[in-house]
Amino acid sequence: MTILDKGLKLTLKSLTNLLKLTKFGSGTALPGFIQKLTKGFGEIIFVTGTNGKTSVASMAAKLYEENGFSVTINKEGSNMMRGIISTLVNTPLPKSHKNALILEVEEATIVKLSKLITPQYIIVTNIFRD
Repeated sequence: MTILDKGLKLTLKSLTNLLKLTKFGSGTALPGFIQKLTKGFGEIIFVTGTNGKTSVASMAAKLYEENGFSVTINKEGSNMMRGIISTLVNTPLPKSHKNALILEVEEATIVKLSKLITPQYIIVTNIFRD
């Protein structure tokens, strides 16, 4: 990442914190920044489905960690666009390409997110009509 990318990330974090303090919102739905925030990850994996997203994402993270990868995962389970951007803004910049971004993604959000980020893998646990 360049110094400009680091500055952008710092600016986004500052803006997010300011908006939280002033109660104007979380500040995480800033359009266009998600591509910048995922640049540098060696592997990007989406996990989606009606049930089991958190369990499967955790298992995938463990497998990657056991194979020497540094892993970023949205552990809070915030699997819609706003939460995913929040996870990325609060994640340290990748230091090497031996890192993985594993995102638990809500079924309707995966369509929007896939237009912004191209994952290497998409894991679908199951889909129920509800």
